[in-house]
Amino acid sequence: MAYEICRWHHERFDGKGYPDGLVGNDIPISAQVVSVADVFDALTSTRVYKNAYDYRTAIQMILDGECGCFNPLLVECLKEVGTDIYLAFKTQKDDYKDYHEAKKLSGEILKSETLPYNDHSQRIIDFLKEKMDFFELSQSKVLFDYNPLICELTIIDREKNKKYKKSVSEFESFDVNDEVVEEVKKHLKETSVENKEFTLQFKELNIKFHTLWSGLDTDQYIGVIGQIDRRI
Repeated sequence: MAYEICRWHHERFDGKGYPDGLVGNDIPISAQVVSVADVFDALTSTRVYKNAYDYRTAIQMILDGECGCFNPLLVECLKEVGTDIYLAFKTQKDDYKDYHEAKKLSGEILKSETLPYNDHSQRIIDFLKEKMDFFELSQSKVLFDYNPLICELTIIDREKNKKYKKSVSEFESFDVNDEVVEEVKKHLKETSVENKEFTLQFKELNIKFHTLWSGLDTDQYIGVIGQIDRRI
């Protein structure tokens, strides 16, 4: 199925796609479905040559045939799930920034050869899923992402829809004293693949730490994410 999607998701139902000019249901249904999703993603994403279209415009462009010919049944399905797409698009759009940050981190991991080439794809997928699941499930207004490979700390302020980055050594940018920094380091050293999380209190803040592991090296985490909440 993965091969079918990769090879034929640019085919079109009327045979005007590429690379093989397949017509109708000669195109595997998996590739047909991803073809629609791929076009929608391209329309609603910013590119160097265009701004992003809103979701309604993107769907209408697909329905009007402006992006090529698709299976009429899939076009009907697209109409039926329009409301669901709207809700997903509205609630998840801001989280794309977190996804791109996670993707950047995964690139740094590969460059540092923390993951082996023959298994890195699946491990990157698992790594990104764990990270995105944490961010998605968190109800906190402030999240953070620390990349020890490049010593970069990113603070994500959901309420203000802003992101702050800073090159740091460990967690000095939390603006706490050396004693607290040492406490953070101590707890981080005690984490493991089986025991990834801990929470510390700094003044009026509760900060939850979640360590990320490559699945190979059980002696050192490869990332730290977490959330910051004010104590009630």
